[in-house]
Amino acid sequence: MEVYFEAVKSEKEKPGIPIPINKQFFYGNSLWVCPMLYVCKKGLILDLCRQFDAKEYQEFYTKWGEKADSLEPAVQEQIAYENPMNFECGFTLSVNGKGAKSCGYSGSAWQPYVSEAKDPFIEKAIEEYGLSWDCGWYFYRLSYPFSGQKEKAVKNLSLCITAHKRRVFFAETIKTVVNGAPFDAKLRSPLTEECFTFHVESCKIETLPEKIAKKSFRFPTNYCLLQYDITPETAESERLLVEDVRPSDPPVMEYDLQKEKIASCVTIIGGASGPTSVFLAGTFKNRNKEDGDSWKTAASALTFEPVTEVTWKFSFEVAPFEAQDFCLLSEGDAPAGNAAVEIREDLLSNIDKLHTTELGIVRIKKNLSLSTDDVVNWCKTKINLPNAVITRRGKNWYIEIDGCVITVNAHSFTIITAHKKNFPDVPGTFICVGRRHPKYGI
Repeated sequence: MEVYFEAVKSEKEKPGIPIPINKQFFYGNSLWVCPMLYVCKKGLILDLCRQFDAKEYQEFYTKWGEKADSLEPAVQEQIAYENPMNFECGFTLSVNGKGAKSCGYSGSAWQPYVSEAKDPFIEKAIEEYGLSWDCGWYFYRLSYPFSGQKEKAVKNLSLCITAHKRRVFFAETIKTVVNGAPFDAKLRSPLTEECFTFHVESCKIETLPEKIAKKSFRFPTNYCLLQYDITPETAESERLLVEDVRPSDPPVMEYDLQKEKIASCVTIIGGASGPTSVFLAGTFKNRNKEDGDSWKTAASALTFEPVTEVTWKFSFEVAPFEAQDFCLLSEGDAPAGNAAVEIREDLLSNIDKLHTTELGIVRIKKNLSLSTDDVVNWCKTKINLPNAVITRRGKNWYIEIDGCVITVNAHSFTIITAHKKNFPDVPGTFICVGRRHPKYGI
């Protein structure tokens, strides 16, 4: 599989050198596979595969499908957390004990039981990495550009995965009336079942200053300011988030751009499938209680017209799993130096000398089910591919490419044999053939 650092490759860019990592680990109740690292001219590319239950996702998809888009935002958010395929996290790669700067990652999924368009890249990756076709897989391709001079040898490589915080919603909501009397309501924690008393002191209409108005757009400026308190005060109650169940009104375009010759650039969060998001951020003046402490405050959604009541939802942000480090490469596994480049160049510079015996032809054709009689030329073509993983052990070269392994004697340049890689058809298992890359130490 040819991998390039840039999303749109240039004519001069060569594909990255594939380095087998061949690691498995568990995190977030899922099996993760790190099959390959690619060393490109501009940086490192690391492939990660996370397994999820494909049949469980099929049931989830059958239940919700596309109708989730028409539900309330809070319900959509909760559905997203229940999605077996969804796992939001961050990655930190350390090379030789130093954090590598990331320029993001791309992701795509394989769902064997859902009739959606299949991504050719995913099918190629499953075949290349020997993953089970019966499992669900989410693929991450992480990019880390070289800063300045790249490493001569990578002696240690580790990856830290940090699960993003998730919203856990309370079953209860509370409705407040503007300028209504104070009252108390009961809330039960969805995490610990602990009961809290939510005291509403006031709910009043507030207006943002007109300074936020932008040319060509009119923004909503009305909101309700809630003053409240919650008892008992615990570490859990301090993490309580209080929000309006409704989204803010989207801004309205008022300026006719067709009649005026002006240059403008407007960025709007949202789109045709849902409302534009407008957020209110800042500090609010709040009265003090009789004991001198201040009331807690929350702001409702922004609206063009003042509202008479607001329904509030409650949630916690929790990290479902603690961050965890995984060793992908240790110094004892990593020979240093630039031997890998020499090995590769040594074979490719002598590729015209490759030959085999009559028995070799019969053996290779049988092992690989080839129809051609020109076995030597077939092997040369495969070895010349840029994504071929070339290693040397003892007197032989080993070339891993397109699901097969070709063995060549390094002294006589005889193609001894070639055979298919045997991938066990067990969910979650994989195999990568090849040694560590001596040049980069990985």
